[in-house]
Amino acid sequence: MAHEYSVKIHDYLTSKIVAVQKEKKKAQSLDDSENLLFYNGQLEELFSIRKYLTDKIDLDTQKYYK
Repeated sequence: MAHEYSVKIHDYLTSKIVAVQKEKKKAQSLDDSENLLFYNGQLEELFSIRKYLTDKIDLDTQKYYK
């Protein structure tokens, strides 16, 4: 059962990462440094959460994201 939750959490994180990366590209194209910093911070937090899950929670036999 815990494996199912990990899959759902990683799916959610992946969708958020993709969305933030899109917004970051928009901010880069508009040369919007304030929003660029914000999106970089969001990505840092999302990747930090993903790393924690991978290191501490996830099964070693499974890959939960691409």
